[in-house]
Amino acid sequence: MPVKILVVDDDADLRISLAAVLSPRFEVLEASNGEEALAVLKRERPCLALLDVSMPGMSGLEVLAAAKAADPALVVVMLTSQQDIEIASKALNLGASEYVTKPFDADYIRAEVARLTGAPEEPSNEKPWRVVL
Repeated sequence: MPVKILVVDDDADLRISLAAVLSPRFEVLEASNGEEALAVLKRERPCLALLDVSMPGMSGLEVLAAAKAADPALVVVMLTSQQDIEIASKALNLGASEYVTKPFDADYIRAEVARLTGAPEEPSNEKPWRVVL
């Protein structure tokens, strides 16, 4: 059974991009706002959420607080375009595992999600040797 990951962002293109990056290894669920995210969290019980800080309606910090109150074991990675140390500190104090600023590297997100969920490593296509001329 694949590991469930919830992507919460009001930007549909970002949700689609993250789903494309993660879906080969994980079951990706999506929500476009905080209320929808909390309903999906309750219904599907993913082990990790990628959560945007700034959304209309409930902010990502409000969703984080409610999600952690409902499921303290949920791993949450905050995603944001705001490089604000105060918001980052608040998110981490509310229980977020990481605070990642946009734009981010797809390989980094894939590796961090695998690390945070304990997913087995992907087999590498790289050769264990190299030729240097």
